[in-house]
Amino acid sequence: MHNKEDKFGRMFYVLVLVNAMLGIAFYIITPVLTKYLTQIGVSLVIASIISGLFSLTSLCTRPFTGILVDTLKPRKILYISIPMLILSMLGYALTTNQYLIVVLRIINGVAFCFNGTTISAYASMYIPPKRMGEGIGYLGLGSVIATALGPVIGLSIGTSLGYRNAFLVAAVFGLASLLLLLIFNDQPKVITSNTENITKKKSIHLNQIIAVQLLPLAFLNGIFSYANGTVSNFLVLLSEERNIENCSIYFTVLACCMFIFRPISGKLNDKYGLPFLLIPAYIMAGVGMFLVSGMKTLPMLIISAICMAFGQGGGQPSIQSQCIKELSIDKRGIAISTYYIFADVFQGLGPITGGLIADHFGYAAPFTFAGWFLIIGLVLFVLLQYHKKNLQKRSGKDAKKTFENVVY
Repeated sequence: MHNKEDKFGRMFYVLVLVNAMLGIAFYIITPVLTKYLTQIGVSLVIASIISGLFSLTSLCTRPFTGILVDTLKPRKILYISIPMLILSMLGYALTTNQYLIVVLRIINGVAFCFNGTTISAYASMYIPPKRMGEGIGYLGLGSVIATALGPVIGLSIGTSLGYRNAFLVAAVFGLASLLLLLIFNDQPKVITSNTENITKKKSIHLNQIIAVQLLPLAFLNGIFSYANGTVSNFLVLLSEERNIENCSIYFTVLACCMFIFRPISGKLNDKYGLPFLLIPAYIMAGVGMFLVSGMKTLPMLIISAICMAFGQGGGQPSIQSQCIKELSIDKRGIAISTYYIFADVFQGLGPITGGLIADHFGYAAPFTFAGWFLIIGLVLFVLLQYHKKNLQKRSGKDAKKTFENVVY
């Protein structure tokens, strides 16, 4: 049993729901936007570019979200970013002008980027420090639910009632999340704001935008995103090439297993530290990619989904919680925005490099490359641990204790 001080605040659970609803809204739009654009007369190339603007916008916006979250109250930011998201979704349904849709897509990307960073930082204020890994795991369940339900809702409504109605339903989910925030307004135990410190300074420095010491962790996190981007873009093509039907079951199994693994991995991270989880996470995710590359039957694909769920579901939330722990409580926005930097980069690089590799070596090759990239991530993490252990020895500290409990 946890005592009162070790329990999550009620607002934490509200933010889990808000995160899930905003995620569902996002994933309703993702699979239908390109189809909608081609339906209204936009060429496939232009439609793909418009859809891809989302990732580019997130990448450009992400470094500045952290400092704003740490400077302003998270709730105030959400009161601006969520309505922006709702308006962009309504705009998709109300216009067929491709130039206006480009503007809406940029607004959509900026709003989603701020929502993700802000909700994570806001929710962490209601998580006891000793249970940070567990709390981040629970918060991520909202994203897992969204990944499983959003595309199904979007495609079902889009094909049966029209794509514009899918955008309207996405806007309703966004509105519901905003109403939850308006109804519940519990104050966190620790109120953080850097407003006074920031305004005293005439200029903004790099360390106020990016936590440089967290970049190794952010890079390690991005490797998981690279594998995820590869699967999202090439799994269907590889399955068709090998005549494997119902490949969509991969995503269902992935979501179900991650729903189970995330809370468990959070507790294990809090108890045993990051190496205990991250080393097997890289191994399992790498095995998952190699299995996809060599799959010949549907059961083999299902096993790969289980492996990837263990890897991604254990690795990414553990890295995120460690990023939060590494910085002081008034810099959680910067910690989270730094955590996402390489995720944004590699999520976009996965389809690009994967396309080049597939063009020369076939659709299985991108998965093989992603598998080896994960193994490289494992080696890099072990080297980082070895380097830090040596630094601890030189400084005269207890290296063994540090290696087990303190990591990048």
